[in-house]
Amino acid sequence: MAALACTLAVTSVRGAEPDQGKAPATPPAPRSTIPGTPNTNRCRANVDVAPRIGVSINDDQWLFGAGLRSSMPCLGNLGLGPSLSLGVGGNHMTLRSTGHLDYMLWFDDGHMFGVYPAIGASVLFYWPVGPFATFCERVNLDECSGYVFGGEIGGGLRYRMIGIDAFVGFAGLPVLSIMASVSFPVAKQEGQ
Repeated sequence: MAALACTLAVTSVRGAEPDQGKAPATPPAPRSTIPGTPNTNRCRANVDVAPRIGVSINDDQWLFGAGLRSSMPCLGNLGLGPSLSLGVGGNHMTLRSTGHLDYMLWFDDGHMFGVYPAIGASVLFYWPVGPFATFCERVNLDECSGYVFGGEIGGGLRYRMIGIDAFVGFAGLPVLSIMASVSFPVAKQEGQ
């Protein structure tokens, strides 16, 4: 019995020796179980603004506009953002308002390269220009101008600040729109 007491006493003394004079170890931060999600314990809201330029394939138009993307706090890389673009070319001028919901999948912790699938809805206003506008006035066609509402599905790639995306439109929207953008951070907030 005395031997057991002596062994326990020596073990407890030796167990305390490494901790003398050292700060207690902090537990490691929990790892994320979702690929592409940064390893943080805090909720973040990031807002980016991006000038955009591109083409609309079946409308034969050049597109110029801007977009805004805000990540949703505490929901990882899920983002929501509106964009507005002006289309010129062909027989119409268009103004398109879009809202997208996307999920950014980053391939590294530094957020250098990522891909994102996205869905959205869009309202496209159109009116005739050039000789087509004259024709529409002469024959009094109401169908020459108006608006279309529809859904979109697509996605894109992002390398640092540079992005390119493509969306397929439904219900009267352009069949394919491809746009390039440069994103600039406007706000980066952290909270618990």
